[in-house]
Amino acid sequence: MGPSGKLALALVAAAVLQPSAQSPPRPIPQGEGGPTFATDVAPIVYANCSTCHRPGQAAPFSLLSYDDVKRRATLIVSATNRRYMPPWHATPAENFPEFRDSRRLTDVQIATFKAWVDAGMPSGDLSSAPQPPKFPEGWALGTPDIEVGYPETIEVPADGPDIYKTIVLPLDRPDDSWVTAVDFAPGVRAVVHHALFFAAPANTSSGGGRGGPGNNDPLLGLRTGGMPSLGGWVPGMTPRHFPDGIAQPLPAHTNLVIQLHLHPSGKVEHERGKMAVYLTKQPPKKRLNSLQVPPMFGFAKGIDIPAAENTYLIKDSFVLPVDVEAFGARGHAHYLAREMKMTATSVCRRTSCGPMKLETP
Repeated sequence: MGPSGKLALALVAAAVLQPSAQSPPRPIPQGEGGPTFATDVAPIVYANCSTCHRPGQAAPFSLLSYDDVKRRATLIVSATNRRYMPPWHATPAENFPEFRDSRRLTDVQIATFKAWVDAGMPSGDLSSAPQPPKFPEGWALGTPDIEVGYPETIEVPADGPDIYKTIVLPLDRPDDSWVTAVDFAPGVRAVVHHALFFAAPANTSSGGGRGGPGNNDPLLGLRTGGMPSLGGWVPGMTPRHFPDGIAQPLPAHTNLVIQLHLHPSGKVEHERGKMAVYLTKQPPKKRLNSLQVPPMFGFAKGIDIPAAENTYLIKDSFVLPVDVEAFGARGHAHYLAREMKMTATSVCRRTSCGPMKLETP
């Protein structure tokens, strides 16, 4: 708890709502020839697409140049019109404010793509186009303070059930540290469904099992309640630093732990990823804590979906005992989930508003 008496909270459920940091969309150019890549299309692509659409990232092709975008222009128009791309699953609502850092394109931006293609995909003056974004050392946030990979390669068979691996990455630093951001780079993106990160005592062992190193228990990271969470990774996510004054502890003499969810790709793969950790030089003013509703990803809710049931609802709620400031929120589900919804209700008493109630059906 920080000096203000509030906690910084990461909510594991849906998406947090904050005032928009985006500038108003530009109108579609109406002059002769319509929009050009240099003036109108490049800014959209570089701001919303290139983070993933570049070598070594989750997307299957790069969008870093005029030729790259022109080659995929028809596909881009189709994917953006369907709002399949950029990946952004949070649904806007009339009575909600904008999402901060939203990856959802505006209607004007989508129409600009189509107008550009209809005009013959003119390049415009490429010398005046914005430069593609730079990603030092391949990491979106630049060179990390800590970069560590799996101690051994994990073999993923061509077919069969999904595999969970909990792997210890040796670290054992002598002093306490504070984490301000984490990123992850899988070795074979086609087989990595997600990764969860923890800190654990230096004597923690992940053991071994089918497919090489790592414990096969999918709930190991959840059963060990003493392991502080350092967040997670899914394909397409954009890493970012915590706001100033907020960080997560990385105590002295701990190792990093990654819990991997792997799925076969149709051929034998050999996965060996790496993790990047960014540290702050000053102890934080506030501690970041996580709250999961329902806990343990719903395992304790007794999920039992009847045959032919098309709408199966899991619902949970929690009343926070103290005032909080919400930093972020996220949702996670697998094959059968179709929708998540989180509501936050301020519980008001006679003279003041009490703790906030979170509800996630």
